[in-house]
Amino acid sequence: MMSVVILSYLPILFLLVYLFKIPPKGQLARTSTVLTFLFVVVMILAIGLSPEDVSYDKPRYTDMYYSTLKYGLSYEYRDPGWIMYNILCTSFFGKNVVCFFLLTAAIYVGNHYLVGKSLFPKEYVGYFIVMTAGCLGFSNYGINVIRAGVALPLLMVAFSLNIKVIFKILLVIISLSFQISMAIPVAAYLGGRFVKKTWMVVSFWAVCLLLSAVNFDLTSLFETIGFVDARVEQYANSVDETGGGYEKGFRVDFLLYSVVPLLVSFYYILVKKIKDANYMIFVRAYLLANAVWLLAIRMAYSDRLAYLSWYLIPLLTLYPVINYQGKFGHPRRLLLLIMYSFVGVCLILSLRSKT
Repeated sequence: MMSVVILSYLPILFLLVYLFKIPPKGQLARTSTVLTFLFVVVMILAIGLSPEDVSYDKPRYTDMYYSTLKYGLSYEYRDPGWIMYNILCTSFFGKNVVCFFLLTAAIYVGNHYLVGKSLFPKEYVGYFIVMTAGCLGFSNYGINVIRAGVALPLLMVAFSLNIKVIFKILLVIISLSFQISMAIPVAAYLGGRFVKKTWMVVSFWAVCLLLSAVNFDLTSLFETIGFVDARVEQYANSVDETGGGYEKGFRVDFLLYSVVPLLVSFYYILVKKIKDANYMIFVRAYLLANAVWLLAIRMAYSDRLAYLSWYLIPLLTLYPVINYQGKFGHPRRLLLLIMYSFVGVCLILSLRSKT
């Protein structure tokens, strides 16, 4: 259980280090490059070395790895990219499955670090990394939903880094080959990029919320086309049988968690008049991906689908206050409020949740 404790409390500890430094007047305290790198390394170790008894999925990934080592091909052929990844890892690591999980964790956390360096000044990257690690769903994608945990950061790199279009397309293809559900954030990003009228996207999100409230549900459709793993329902049933249980139905807590970053974004856009084309793309992408989740909010473990929008929460909440500090009278206070609120809520939910 040590890895779970580390993943739950480490963001709080690093926030204490970062935010209690005395910054220059009117500026944010600069984060230490060494401490940020140390945080990244510790997160990689905590995720990669997490014991199998804290993860329903990890034993299955271990079996898949050894099956690939023995037979050359995994028994699961639906995701060719993941199969090739297993084949490459077994050829390098042999029976050492620990190295496989450490490399996978390094890809997961390391790509978040690359995204932070591309979107924020280097002296503030630490805030983004800590906020990302402290968001609901981050540890789950590293420990349980491992395929998606590799695929999603590849999309983040494609969306964020200033690289040639051909490399962006290649990263998208690789991501989709690892997990087909990545089509949701891809479509959301493209929609956010090409639909310039934000009010239309907000209206679409509101319609999806209304449909969800009246019990319009697309869970079975998502399962049919592979966007939702059918094992999720099996997982939910097995947990119910052991007395663990999982709260299904219309998740008001998850909905509120999704709405708050939107309110923060609207404050930036409407009150502080932040005009940044890239930021607006991320806001619209968040709305579109979150709208898809609303239509399947009642499924078991819907937070796994919700994270396909939640991964943008650190960008939505931190990007303006860090990159446009001059527009805020007390940017440090606002940053402290945002980060402690989201990381604190995640800590509380993680410790009490049975997900």
